[in-house]
Amino acid sequence: MDYAGHFQQEAAAFEAAARQAAGAEAAPAVPSCPGWVLTDLVLHLGIVHRWDAENAVGTARPLDAALAADAVGQTFEVMAPMRRAVAKAPRGQGERFLFRRTDGPQTWAVRFDGESVRLDAPGEPHDIQISGTASDLALFLWQRKVADRLDVQGDISLLSGYFVLVPPL
Repeated sequence: MDYAGHFQQEAAAFEAAARQAAGAEAAPAVPSCPGWVLTDLVLHLGIVHRWDAENAVGTARPLDAALAADAVGQTFEVMAPMRRAVAKAPRGQGERFLFRRTDGPQTWAVRFDGESVRLDAPGEPHDIQISGTASDLALFLWQRKVADRLDVQGDISLLSGYFVLVPPL
């Protein structure tokens, strides 16, 4: 994979959006994150990196629950498909993950079929259920070491298998 080329392309798009934002009344859309504007991207990246900094020097506070829940949904709708495509991830074999938020109403049922990442109805059968606060789910999906705070039921091998199906960039 051409990581340098990918990041150069993202950096150029980010710079163009930032320049547009400087002269606009409303924040511009982020082309690689449908439904988000530049301020959404900065907020989401900022909360994760704030957590990283706090965690490095002591005990990190949880992410804002509403922002974290939004980040979980964005991960499945945008980031997972993009990461799978860019990293040329192995084809899904119908693996079904249920991510259940314990501090709010959201549940995300995610299925990997071939090249696609699908959001299914939460009532469908699943191979693994991963439950936690919106903060812990978002941090897990951002590959932070919080798995010990999650309640995992079902095929435990799929916990690490998620990052085979959705490789980091």
